[in-house]
Amino acid sequence: MRFVQNSNLPEGPVRLCAVGERYGMLIAALEARGIACLRVPEYPGLPAPVACHADLQLCHLGGARIAVAAGRGRDGLLEALRKRGFSVEAAGPLAPDYPGDVPLNCAVVGKVCIGGKDKIDKIITNYCGEAGITLVPVNQGYAKCSVCAVDERSIITQDPSIAQAARRHGLNVLKIQTGRILLPGYDTGFIGGCSGLLGRKLLAFTGSLSAHPDGERIKEFLHSRGVEPLELTDGPLYDVGSILPLLEEDVRRRP
Repeated sequence: MRFVQNSNLPEGPVRLCAVGERYGMLIAALEARGIACLRVPEYPGLPAPVACHADLQLCHLGGARIAVAAGRGRDGLLEALRKRGFSVEAAGPLAPDYPGDVPLNCAVVGKVCIGGKDKIDKIITNYCGEAGITLVPVNQGYAKCSVCAVDERSIITQDPSIAQAARRHGLNVLKIQTGRILLPGYDTGFIGGCSGLLGRKLLAFTGSLSAHPDGERIKEFLHSRGVEPLELTDGPLYDVGSILPLLEEDVRRRP
């Protein structure tokens, strides 16, 4: 195995992903496919429905580098990451209310990083400068929640400001309707929060795309880019704070 080299964009079959610890059915579905799960615990002070959302607490910068929100009760998560060889960079603590909960909720897709304007943690802005990644500031602070990465040039989002900004930076964008993604305690969840790539051409969803009014459009968009959808459960789509790919099979070593 090797680290996923480009954040959110595995090249080979994913063998480790980060997902919130409370989503047992989803974890079981991933493990049944041979994918180990780094179970992200609840973050003290965050609202209960999103307290264990991985995309609020972690931002994989690519390779071994990962930013993790500081705070109480982080020791187990930090140890689990370090045991797997990750170089953990401590970001500032999260606050319960917006925008204090979104500094790590950025979507790195290829050579762009989409994040809330003036809300991105300095670890991420510094990394982007070093790696030659263009920062794309948007009004939507929950940027990773709102972005489903399809490939290095393509995303799906329900957010109009993200869609507009991404197109300006040369990305192919499927803009879908808001709603029909479950997130208890909130009006709706987000498309990025209910998905994650499990291979270069395999995009997983937490539930059935047929439950979404744009399900067929999503499938058509994926197929136009040679990507297959994988529905991990038969129920409706539900926002778990993203499925974050971290380790993959090293396809370069295959005969």
